[in-house]
Amino acid sequence: MRIGIFTETFTPDINGVVTSVVSLKKALEAHGHEVYVVTNHANIIKTVYDEENRILRLPGIKLDFLYGYKISSPIQLQANKTIKDWNLDVIHIQQEFGIGTYGRFLASHWEIPLLNTYHTTYEDYTHYVNILDSSLVEKFSKKVVEIYSKSFTKRSNIIISPSEKTKEMLEGYGINKLIKVIPTGLDLENFNVANTSEAEKEEIISKYNINPDDTIFTYVGRIAKEKSIDEVIIAFSEIKEKALKAKLLIVGGGPDLDDLKKLASKLDLNDYVFFEGQVDSSEVAKYYHTAHAFISASTTETQGLTYIEALASGLAVFAKEDDVLNQIVIEGETGYFFADSSELASKIETFIKHPEVKEEIYQNALAMSKKYSLEEYYNKIIETYKEAIEIEENEKNYFD
Repeated sequence: MRIGIFTETFTPDINGVVTSVVSLKKALEAHGHEVYVVTNHANIIKTVYDEENRILRLPGIKLDFLYGYKISSPIQLQANKTIKDWNLDVIHIQQEFGIGTYGRFLASHWEIPLLNTYHTTYEDYTHYVNILDSSLVEKFSKKVVEIYSKSFTKRSNIIISPSEKTKEMLEGYGINKLIKVIPTGLDLENFNVANTSEAEKEEIISKYNINPDDTIFTYVGRIAKEKSIDEVIIAFSEIKEKALKAKLLIVGGGPDLDDLKKLASKLDLNDYVFFEGQVDSSEVAKYYHTAHAFISASTTETQGLTYIEALASGLAVFAKEDDVLNQIVIEGETGYFFADSSELASKIETFIKHPEVKEEIYQNALAMSKKYSLEEYYNKIIETYKEAIEIEENEKNYFD
C-alpha cells in the first residue's frame, strides 16, 4: 500500500504528534508499505523532497510564540506533480491546519480515501486566544473549535481517535462520521532500561548534585499552562517541608519555562526542582531511566504518550485523574492518581517510604506498556485503511 501522511509537525520537532507519526511510519514500513510524509520547514519559498526517506517539506512560517511550530499555506501547486506521481492509496491527515487542508483538497480532487487522526483537544487550548480570561471569549472560542472540527472532518472516510475520551468529544460536536479508537503504538524497545548505561545516569545525577538515596521524579513534555506543572512544583514545597529525600527533574521546553523557574525559586525549591530544558528525542529515554517515577498533572491529553513511555521504562506513573488514563494508571499497581498538590505530596511520601513497591510496579508497568506495541498498532491501522478504501469505493459506486 502507498500511504501519504500529511502533518504540520515532524522531525526534528519533538511533541506527541511527531512521536505518533514516526511510530506510524515505522510500523507501516516494517510491513513493506511505502510511506510518504508531507510536512513543512521554516522556509517561505523552497520545497524540498528527500526521495530516499520519502519526506516532502513544503514552505512554512515558523511561529515562535507557539512552541516554534511551523504553518503552511493550503495552496501548494509546486508539490502537486510530485505527490500525484506517488499514486497514493490513502491519505492520512494528522493535523487540521495548512498541510492538513492541502491533503484534504488532494484527497477530494483525486478521489483518494481520506482518514484523519484527531490528536488535539483544541478546546483545552483556548486560553492562548482568551488572554483576558473572558467567559464570553471562552464560550465563543469553544464554539469555533466545534464548528471547525465538523467542517474539517466532513470529507473524511474515517476519523481516528487516540482515546474514547476524544471520540466522545467529537460525537458531542455532532460529528456523525465513523470514528475508530486506535491508541498510538510506540517502539517500546527505545525505552528498554538496558539501553541506558550507568555512566549516562550518573552524568545526569551528578549534574544536579542528586544524592544516591534520593527518589527521583521526572516530568517529560511540553512546558505550557495546560500541563499544570505548577501543581507538581507546589507539591514539592510540601515534600521539602517534610524533609523527604526526593527530587523533581523537569525535561522539556515551552512558553511557561521561565515562569515555572521563577515559581520554583519563589518557593525556595532550587535544591529540589531542576529544569533540564528541551533535549533531543534520541536522549529522552535516559531521563526516564534515571528516574524512579513519572509525574504529570495534565488533564488535556488525548492519549498520554509520555505516560506510556514512562511505563515502558518501568516507572511508576503519578497522574491527575482523567478518563483517558484509566487504562494506563492502575492505582497501586502501575501508579497513583491524585486530585491536587496536597494529595500528590501525600502519595509521593507513601511511595518513598515503601521502596519495596518499586520492583512490583516496575514489572506491572512493563506488562501494561506491551498493549501499546507497534505491532498491535499496525494491525489496527492497516485494517482501518482497508475499511476507508472500501468506504470510498462504495461512495463512488453510489454516485456513478
